[in-house]
Amino acid sequence: MAEKSILEAVKKLLEESPKRNFSESVDLAINLKNLDMNQPKNRVDEEVILPHGLGKEL
Repeated sequence: MAEKSILEAVKKLLEESPKRNFSESVDLAINLKNLDMNQPKNRVDEEVILPHGLGKEL
């Protein structure tokens, strides 16, 4: 799936959802089909840089 179509789907979801009186978050779940995760060559190790960091500093 292309990055552009994922971004468009998330934007559409956020636009169509009702407005809330609190800060909302978005969860993204990705299903990988036909991939044997028991084999080391198939394991996924990715990092995502968040645009606003991980939240408030403690």
